[in-house]
Amino acid sequence: MSMLEHRRNEEDTRPTRTKIELIATKRAIAIGKLVEFERQCMRLAHLIAEGGIDRADAADGLFDAAEANGLIEVHGQDHIQLRVASAFELVGLELAFKGRAT
Repeated sequence: MSMLEHRRNEEDTRPTRTKIELIATKRAIAIGKLVEFERQCMRLAHLIAEGGIDRADAADGLFDAAEANGLIEVHGQDHIQLRVASAFELVGLELAFKGRAT
């Protein structure tokens, strides 16, 4: 393949301005959704700590919600799982700290 052919192929695979802007839009919306997702992770973590709901059910429900709202597609499965685990752990630490403080 000549250098010119290689450059043409490279240009064909570069994202267009439209593609770049649409990706930016999708990410911005997903970030707004991510903030609410984090709130829901914390809310359910508190319910788990109170014994109101099962941890596995909450995790599955949060993962399903993330998938339905495109968060996994934008942020990746590992990132979403980390957010859920972090919320659950943080609430556990809060409760442990409160238990020692009283």
